[in-house]
Amino acid sequence: MRILLLRLLAAAAAIFLIFLARSKNLSLSQPTKVSTSPRLFLFTSVATHDNLELFGRFLRHYRDLGIPADRIHVDIHFTQETNLGPAGHEAALERLHLLLAHHGVLAWRVRMFSEFVRGMKVAWVEEATTRMGLTTGDWMLYVDHDEFQVYLQPLSELLSEAEKYGISAFQGSFVDRVYWDGRLVDVTEDTELSLDFPWGCRLVKSVYKGLTTKLGPYKFGLKQADDWHSLDLDLLENEVHVFRGIQIHHFRWGERALQVLTHWESQNWPYWQTKAYLESHNNKICVWCPEQECVLLANLPPMSTIAAAIEGQTQHIRTMQKTVPKKQYLNPIPDRSWKYYLTSPDAERPLENPDPEE
Repeated sequence: MRILLLRLLAAAAAIFLIFLARSKNLSLSQPTKVSTSPRLFLFTSVATHDNLELFGRFLRHYRDLGIPADRIHVDIHFTQETNLGPAGHEAALERLHLLLAHHGVLAWRVRMFSEFVRGMKVAWVEEATTRMGLTTGDWMLYVDHDEFQVYLQPLSELLSEAEKYGISAFQGSFVDRVYWDGRLVDVTEDTELSLDFPWGCRLVKSVYKGLTTKLGPYKFGLKQADDWHSLDLDLLENEVHVFRGIQIHHFRWGERALQVLTHWESQNWPYWQTKAYLESHNNKICVWCPEQECVLLANLPPMSTIAAAIEGQTQHIRTMQKTVPKKQYLNPIPDRSWKYYLTSPDAERPLENPDPEE
């Protein structure tokens, strides 16, 4: 009996020691995994006289893309080009604060300006990045409140793939969203964006005569040009690979378009031809005119994935370098490699612009 009891105790001790050893091995072989998905911060501005219904859709769009509320920074500003008056500004401010609270954007990240100056964008965004705590490895995105960027992949997946392939910035082409009959109509509470604004046009190219591309997300530490449409090549320290396979849906052609153009004309900004076009077309956009290049959304040119561009199926990746002269463009080499060079191998001369969008 005593021998049997000793054997039972020895077996129990052995089982306990095996369990303890396995527990230690388990804790060593299965460490806790820490998420390393890239962080993206969104910066934007909105005026008290802007279409606040559209701004609400803007916040919902980027929150739905997966940008957390605590990574969104909004600047509210006033301008002198409006007749809202003190009461109108106060009402707009109250609604803006309600919109921000509804989407979880913290109110202390909203600042006020007596008058917005375009040149202040770079300064306040750089200050905002410090307040938001951006660090090396983070991504940032500056968009106007009427710009809805569209990606072919989920945003988190897109940024992870960008880091995998060494891409540091995104750039997209504008798609001007126009009301179904071309009238200058605001987005309202009852608006269905895809149904009421079914046209994607190229007004920035044909009527507005502005820049047709703009930056998407880019790595924190890179410097954008003052116009926010591209990187500042003079400040690049190393070559940067830019993915250009995204779209920027632009909802600028609302009821205030003529008022804004009139103000710009008074400031001698070169947009008078846009106002003249609208006035000559009864304040409508001719969606059937071929020069506007209007197509239904389903017929827009296809976007690209990063993987497709890397494999040479599309040419949506470019390499930018500090040494690029102001009048020189980046051309693809003949073998469709995803790397792009400044000049052809057999010529010491600036190349013609291969892309009419540039």
